[in-house]
Amino acid sequence: MSARPPTSSAAQGPAGDASNEKQPVREAPKLNPLQILGQLFDTNPNWIATESLEGCPFAHSSNGTLYIADAPTVKQWMPQEWQLGTVTNWPNTIGRLLGAEALAVTRDAQKHGVLREVLQLMLQDGQVERMLPGIQATVERYMAEWAKKGRVTFYDEALTMVFDVLINQAMQLNWSDDDIKKYAGIFETWNQGFTVVAGPLPWSRFNGGMRARKELIARLRQSLNDSALTPGSMPAKLRDAYGADSDVCTDNLIMVVFAGFETTCSLVTGLLWHLSRNSDALQKLRAEQGQVAPVGAALTLASLGAMRYTQGAMGEVLRLSQIVSGVPRQATKALDLPRVPAIPSGCPLSVSWGGMSLQDPAVKGEEKVFRPERWMEPANAASLADY
Repeated sequence: MSARPPTSSAAQGPAGDASNEKQPVREAPKLNPLQILGQLFDTNPNWIATESLEGCPFAHSSNGTLYIADAPTVKQWMPQEWQLGTVTNWPNTIGRLLGAEALAVTRDAQKHGVLREVLQLMLQDGQVERMLPGIQATVERYMAEWAKKGRVTFYDEALTMVFDVLINQAMQLNWSDDDIKKYAGIFETWNQGFTVVAGPLPWSRFNGGMRARKELIARLRQSLNDSALTPGSMPAKLRDAYGADSDVCTDNLIMVVFAGFETTCSLVTGLLWHLSRNSDALQKLRAEQGQVAPVGAALTLASLGAMRYTQGAMGEVLRLSQIVSGVPRQATKALDLPRVPAIPSGCPLSVSWGGMSLQDPAVKGEEKVFRPERWMEPANAASLADY
């Protein structure tokens, strides 16, 4: 259903304005055939922000989707979206690749909450501190291999390294180097299957991704049935709760790797690209890391937290190139949020992180400029905290 809320005639307030005045909704133009092809082939992932919203807090697409790029609305709505009446609304292809039981796909609020508690085990400070020595050793090992090669295509190499960290450090599955290399390639084939349209041809990216998914499930089930599975690890907790052969386990293990796989590879590749074009930023980042964590020193949460310039550089990469451009939802009942026109039941919605970033007062006039210092400036603290 593509029901359309009425357009408000209220005057637009400044970006980040937390007032409860209704904001205007832009009527986005229809995409031409070339632009549609661009979306199918993912040549402009931030098109919602640049072509549909164009600096407005809300916009209707031609099919009735309401795009949201209003920070106060997102902060009020998303933490309680289940109670307010919205559910996930990913395209069918994405749901099939992730699996019906994956946390990102489920429309069951209770199941979502239970799974979230289990998966968040990896994000607790104690768990991250536990992982750091292994992560550091893994990265140093791969960097030594790259140094021997002399020249590498970083994104391709990073895929294997990040897959190794996720499988053997975050999930504690203890796969061999041969398995890591093999299944990192299979996972990337699965990852490339994410298209809006499945396509009828058996060799399409989507169908290749679905074949890769079967191979991944078989290998993950082997680990879940292994008596040597690390007790207390996140996979072990899933297995103990749902059973080793449950789709809940494999769907969510695949989703966890997905959540950290291309996101991390894209972030680090983007960071290196921007630093290669900004020698001053590179020198500042090196100087900070030399002071906080000299070569040979063990990384800790405290030392990572002290790398403020490094965090600012990563923030700039994520701001300039949103790895996840938006999150689609659908209203299950009529919504009445203070700044948004009335949203009828069935209306598709999508938050645009790119649209929000373009409205941020911290980047006004510098929307496309890589400047990590902005994240350390007190005047920008309030708006950049939204990230």
